[in-house]
Amino acid sequence: MILAGRGGSLVSVDGRGHVLWQRKTDNASNETVRVSLRGDDIVIARLLSVEQVDAKTGATKSVFTGVDFVKDADATQSLAFFVDKRGLRSLNGGSTSAYQDFSSAIGVSVTQRSVCVTSSGGPVDRVTCMSPDTLATQWTRPIGRNGTWGHGLAPIQDGSRVFVLTDQDLTAFAASDGTMLWTIFGGQ
Repeated sequence: MILAGRGGSLVSVDGRGHVLWQRKTDNASNETVRVSLRGDDIVIARLLSVEQVDAKTGATKSVFTGVDFVKDADATQSLAFFVDKRGLRSLNGGSTSAYQDFSSAIGVSVTQRSVCVTSSGGPVDRVTCMSPDTLATQWTRPIGRNGTWGHGLAPIQDGSRVFVLTDQDLTAFAASDGTMLWTIFGGQ
């Protein structure tokens, strides 16, 4: 189990609660945003960077500097993406690639089948799901009006569905084609 302090420190603990390794932060202002597992590595999204760390030793394998602030990051066994001011960026293949079309992206969710982002801007916010290999759009749907706080949250993928939470509702979309399956409004 990996525990990440908001200030950036990391601790690895085994099933019996024994500390395997720990790292103090060298920059307390580079707060932890999100932690994901990528194979035998950990992807740590921080405010200013994304770090790939060996899960067994705690050694840093790579660091990618965000443009402005890192908004979110997610990973699977073999894939990792993050969003910053430049847009959706891939950590696959050892370097980062920017995708300007998603400069308004604020949350990301990654599976072997899709990379889904929530984005803000224009008359409505959106969720867009793409092929992880090519980033070709699989589908995109509106998720609410611009300015609602919940769109900073990443979509959640569970295989057959993509869930999007806003301050007004929780909506489930079919992962295959974006068909809206149901919506629960906050007042109900």
